[in-house]
Amino acid sequence: MPSAKGPEDYPLHDLTPERFEQLGFLVARTESASVVPVRNKDRGLDARLPGPNGTTRRGFQAKRYAAGAIKWAECRSSLRAAAAFWRPPYVTFIFAEDLSAKEQKQLETELADHFPLVRVDHWPGSEVNRRLRDTTQGQRAAAWLFEDDKANLEAMRRAMATGGELNSPLQAAERQAVIQKYMDQDPHIAYTMVSRGPGAPETAPHPSTFLSVVMQFDDQEIRFDATERYPGALDDLGGGPRLSLSDDDAGNAAAKALDDVARDGGTQIIETGVQTDMPQVPLGLRGLLPDDGLTGPVEVSAGPRYEEPDQHAEEKPIPVLVCVADAEIGMQLAALDPPKKGFDISLAGTAGGLELVQSVRGALADSHGPSNWVMDFRHNLGDGTATEQLLAARIVLAGLLGQPIELRGLNDDGSDRPLATLQGVTGDTDNLEHLQSWIGYLELVAELERWLGEPLSPSSPATEEDRSAVARALGLIRNTDVVGTWSSFTLQMREPPPSEIEDGPQTLVSLTPRYDTLFGERHYLGLQMDAFHQANITIDGLEIHGAPANGDETVHVTFTSPAEAPAEAAHDAADGSGARILTRPAPPSDRHADNGA
Repeated sequence: MPSAKGPEDYPLHDLTPERFEQLGFLVARTESASVVPVRNKDRGLDARLPGPNGTTRRGFQAKRYAAGAIKWAECRSSLRAAAAFWRPPYVTFIFAEDLSAKEQKQLETELADHFPLVRVDHWPGSEVNRRLRDTTQGQRAAAWLFEDDKANLEAMRRAMATGGELNSPLQAAERQAVIQKYMDQDPHIAYTMVSRGPGAPETAPHPSTFLSVVMQFDDQEIRFDATERYPGALDDLGGGPRLSLSDDDAGNAAAKALDDVARDGGTQIIETGVQTDMPQVPLGLRGLLPDDGLTGPVEVSAGPRYEEPDQHAEEKPIPVLVCVADAEIGMQLAALDPPKKGFDISLAGTAGGLELVQSVRGALADSHGPSNWVMDFRHNLGDGTATEQLLAARIVLAGLLGQPIELRGLNDDGSDRPLATLQGVTGDTDNLEHLQSWIGYLELVAELERWLGEPLSPSSPATEEDRSAVARALGLIRNTDVVGTWSSFTLQMREPPPSEIEDGPQTLVSLTPRYDTLFGERHYLGLQMDAFHQANITIDGLEIHGAPANGDETVHVTFTSPAEAPAEAAHDAADGSGARILTRPAPPSDRHADNGA
């Protein structure tokens, strides 16, 4: 049966692939309001959660496949591009269908196993539907994509009519709240509603307002101000408001007024001959803004005329892949001005501490033979995230060992093409041992980065404090399910234990959020659960002391990642030492802890 918030299952397969990508981004925003869309040549992601210094903490890729028809090669291609260009430690695929047990296994063998530096998971169709039903952002997306506009408007009219004639300002405020709630269904645009009577002061729109619709009812003015909920929301609607001119004298006069403003700046109000419309009317303005455009006076303003940039202005960077046997990294090559001496074009880029310069004689497309181009690179340790540094260091090491380094350009369809190959690399081969050691350290940090699902930025040289913290964290994440023995424990509580915890034999479970400082920043590592099947406990203020009861010395320790047990769910402890305690009376002594601890 349909729920109060919508149907039990939305028809995800009715969406076009493009609409499903938009849905994927909107659903990803249910995870974090900081998620942003990736536009135009997405390089393997439809949305991403930005991290510090331009990094990507998590990526999202939406794929609308039919049941049993997942194209793993396409998914792998997307993940390859994302790993090279965005370097996310964590990528979530969003599917329209629930995966079978076989497909869930294939997710591991076809994707995760091919990209050991990336944590890969998925949201099945049932999870997408849950988020559409049970989250505010999801409900907005569902209202935009699936729900009937006429039915929504009728529901608003019924709500507005509830209570009959207005008898108090409170009733008026309640009905205005109903209108605001209706408009707030819009996943792209946020609205501010302002009403003003004769003689009342005028309130200026917020600077981020891109459209104000003013309606006059007798001497009462109602204004709706619209702003983007996220950067680029108007692009997802096909663009922002635009002016169209009528094909008559009024339209010609309006065109002249626009030219005057564009040339001289200032502000003009155009009374006739102009119409305002949008490629797609936002959900919150449907029924208010006509589909065929809005006529009426338009105020236009402009600053001084824009001057064309000179011919030496920086050109758009060129995306390329730098590839070697088992590693590849994406970077943007931008033109150097002036180019290196003796060459017509020099392109430079950097990623993960790898700085590359390609210099060409003649046109880039016509450069053939080693005499027409030169590729130089320099490598700096400790620059970028662990994954970025690891990929860059592997490329440098392979080059120093004599393997060819290939530069590949990207076509508009996402395929790549060879640009140049560097067969021999000159460098400090005496320092190979140090570089190999640094790569080994980066592999450990990248493993931890993948577990955390967020970027880490190790500096060089690594301090003993950093190495110790990495070792401690790896000790936790590599032993997530362990059965051992114990002789005693002391649990430090943040507040007195619950009254149901009493001295004597107990089955006791301790839930402890674990933190550590990595590279100067405190990170939540995950939730540790210690299950003592037979514990004889004594309470001393904020401490709980335990010893084995009935000769049972077994403890079952599990450790859960931040993705599965977020810090909020783990009940953050200020110093990382606090614990939550769950207990029940101890079972009979003939039951052993590793049979269900």
